[in-house]
Amino acid sequence: MLRAAVLLILGMIGIGPLWAQQRDQVTVAVDAVSMRHADDKGRSQLDLYTQIPYSELNFVSGPLGFTARYQVSAEINALDERGRPSFIVQSPIWDRSVTVPVFAQTESAAQHDVTTHSLQLGPGKYLVSFQIADHNAGEMLFRELAVEVRDFDRPLAVGGIVLLDSYDHESKTIYPRVGSVLSGNALSFEVYFEMYTDLPRTVTMIRDLVPIRRNVRRYGNAGLGRESKAVFSDTSVVEVRGGRHQMVSLFPMSDLGVGSYKVRVRVQDGDYSDVSERVVVSRWTGLAVHLSDLDQAIEQMVYAASRRELQGIRSGATEAQRRRLFDEFWRKRDPTPQTERNELMEEYFYRVNVATQRFTSVRPGWQTDRGHVLIVHGSPEDTHRQTFSFNAEPYEVWYYYRIGRQYVFVDMTGFGDYELTVPIWDERTRMR
Repeated sequence: MLRAAVLLILGMIGIGPLWAQQRDQVTVAVDAVSMRHADDKGRSQLDLYTQIPYSELNFVSGPLGFTARYQVSAEINALDERGRPSFIVQSPIWDRSVTVPVFAQTESAAQHDVTTHSLQLGPGKYLVSFQIADHNAGEMLFRELAVEVRDFDRPLAVGGIVLLDSYDHESKTIYPRVGSVLSGNALSFEVYFEMYTDLPRTVTMIRDLVPIRRNVRRYGNAGLGRESKAVFSDTSVVEVRGGRHQMVSLFPMSDLGVGSYKVRVRVQDGDYSDVSERVVVSRWTGLAVHLSDLDQAIEQMVYAASRRELQGIRSGATEAQRRRLFDEFWRKRDPTPQTERNELMEEYFYRVNVATQRFTSVRPGWQTDRGHVLIVHGSPEDTHRQTFSFNAEPYEVWYYYRIGRQYVFVDMTGFGDYELTVPIWDERTRMR
């Protein structure tokens, strides 16, 4: 079976201090996926995963090479109606040993050790607390994850969604990336999920990829907000027999910017239906290169910082002082300060980069009116363009339904330098 051939390669990538590196840092990752139990009797199970880069382990020399030993323990707490831990239901523990022949491998952040552990668990919401103990160094790592175990004892159901690193069509082997991070430079990504039916059915399957807009005010603290219009949606009809059905599904990424998205798979047949969802994060891997020119990056903060804040950052007498002030500005606005990445800074400079590539003509694209609006609001949810007319100059209308605004840009010169017809915050831009 396809499930038996699963090889676990998990990925969760974070960006550390941008000035000290030209590559992404790889961190310890954990994940949990709810599936139907392998006995196919309708019971639920939770698959737990951990991934540790070799560079995070402590290796000691031995007769076979260099060996690292560690232990993983997972405490499963049931959550009450208010989402608070109420009691421990299971506490599995498993040990791991890794041996490599060459010392250079022990310092590799690109190679990982992966563990998996499956346990039967009743439907409900849980908090999974991982504790990873390095036996050679006496160090401890902690991770927590809130999960929901679904009820699969139904005529029609769909299991948890797993991101894939790759899929071998010939051998039908999947290589999961159970973390939530996608590379924003990729053209597409694949997911794996299972569908369960009691009888042969004609199932309508709907796949959606929906942006989750952050609640952001003047680049202050941000959190996940409401959904927007789907950037991808597809409907298909599948003829299936009764039992377990293992599915690999492709989602395009050509319209994805950086940010959070919800992957949703819905199945329905008459009165029976089910839905499975998971959040994924699209990352831009060019941030370190883009910020290599510190003084330019400070100038590009004009839409995020006040005049006084920019003057304060520029006042640093040395580059090291300006870097400290720059980092401090964005650190105060980091929506997830407990992680190595600053998603808000990443998204802001990604928009600067997009504006520069799309709109540069007489001026750098990030300094144009279209660049200003793109950086502040992100890509429009809808656009209307008139590129040529005998009676009027070329123009574009950008619609932002979530904030009730529209912006009209006109190419007065004919050289592609579109100007906003009214001030960016003018009340006339508000949609009636």
